[in-house]
Amino acid sequence: MEPSVILLSVLFIFTAVVTCNQPKCDPRKDNVNRKCQKPCALEACKSKRKDCLCDGDCGLSCINKNMKCEPIGSIQYGEVTVLPYNKFAAIARYQCHEGYEIHGKHQRVRVCQGDGQWSLSPPECRININQSIQAKAECGKPPVVSHAHHDGEIYQTTFDIGSMLQYTCDTGNTGNTNDISRAWCVGAGIWVGPKMTCSSPGCPRPRSIDNGRVKEPFKNSFGNEMEYECNEGYFLTGRRMRTCLANGTWDGQEPSCETVTCQEPPKIVNAVHDGYDESSLYPAGRQVTYECIKGYRQNDGHPRAMCNGDGEWVGLSQFACGPVNCGFPVDIKDGWREGHMFEYQNQVKYNCKQGYKLHGDMILTCEADETWAGLVPECIPVECEHLNLPRYGTIIGSGNAYGTVLSFECMKGFKHVGSVERRCQENGQWSGDAVTCTEVNCGWPKPFYNGYLLGQKTSVGSVIFYSDTSGTGYGGCSVENPKNIAHGMCHEYDVHHSSTWKELTAVKCIWLL
Repeated sequence: MEPSVILLSVLFIFTAVVTCNQPKCDPRKDNVNRKCQKPCALEACKSKRKDCLCDGDCGLSCINKNMKCEPIGSIQYGEVTVLPYNKFAAIARYQCHEGYEIHGKHQRVRVCQGDGQWSLSPPECRININQSIQAKAECGKPPVVSHAHHDGEIYQTTFDIGSMLQYTCDTGNTGNTNDISRAWCVGAGIWVGPKMTCSSPGCPRPRSIDNGRVKEPFKNSFGNEMEYECNEGYFLTGRRMRTCLANGTWDGQEPSCETVTCQEPPKIVNAVHDGYDESSLYPAGRQVTYECIKGYRQNDGHPRAMCNGDGEWVGLSQFACGPVNCGFPVDIKDGWREGHMFEYQNQVKYNCKQGYKLHGDMILTCEADETWAGLVPECIPVECEHLNLPRYGTIIGSGNAYGTVLSFECMKGFKHVGSVERRCQENGQWSGDAVTCTEVNCGWPKPFYNGYLLGQKTSVGSVIFYSDTSGTGYGGCSVENPKNIAHGMCHEYDVHHSSTWKELTAVKCIWLL
């Protein structure tokens, strides 16, 4: 298989592993000969700066998004290509110049691992003896030296036998005095030399920042990157990574570590916390405790939250407060209950069937202590007060329960005032008006000329005598009662509902139909 095909296959595989949300990854192996990061096969990474990625023999691990491996060195008589540049899971592919071959069968490809180190050891390019014994008229591309360039044409791909190239370190890099800085195209069509190393004098170690530090291991050669980190409870403002330049300085500006704070703790429905007022900020590490308000109780979760190093509140997973429940209220005989919600501040209402009245509280309320507030009512029969017997009258019927009907009659000579019939109603009151029996009275007869009246009573059966001015006359009786004329009194007439004077010499009050 061609090297380019191998490289594309490896890149495809690694891209799939890194970008998949839940990468297919072999479990962590035992006795891994390197440092593995925190595993994340069973739970997600807690820090936002880390992702759960496949790290070879270490399996799924929490990998810092900004981690990088140190710049990889060049290979003599060969080339190395790194994609993407030095980041986690980057692929370093080695290829030897024509006439040379990789020494180390499985070391053509190296991977940037989660511990910041490249896998395996760098391979070597050695002369391919079988290929070298065939004389060639030219050499291919000249060797590549990291941080150096030669004096040949950049785009020239073939060189004649005997050609020589002079190598010089790039600006900002220096070589050693005993380095071989030339390369020759020899008769076998291979390049011999150079053997040199170009490196930057490095950048000075930066000073420590307040409430933070430069992350170890620290390397200050050209192309190396350093990383800043802050103490717990602080966050970084500015660039986290800085690179050592060829001129011996670090790029960018020095960052600073600021205090991590959280805004107001989350609001939980029907709960309060013991924190500050709403305008205050909370430093990292500060904890607040929640409690349910009156009438509510904790249903689930943990009541404590903490401001973490990322400025976020954590620890309140699934915390919730629900209303207390007072349970089913009492049912009552001869009545019914309205309402089917029995939680805090819910109410139920009681009613009685017809003919009964409620004794106790009509409405009960569910209280915070899970009890129903109020006196449980009962339905008792409706009764009206006992009616007194009217004077000079009688009551027909008996009882005082709901629906009872009583009638009233007066004795002869008396008439009733009020309701003849009264019914005990649902409100416990008798219908109509109270009954009284009053004496029937004719009133005084009309006066007459040349005479006057003798008598004192005008009730039924009373007699009034007329007298003229010449003497006292005597009363007479109606023809219906001739026997009482001598006594001046006649019998009563059995006449009801009205009364009047009978026009006799002796006037008598009688009933009229």
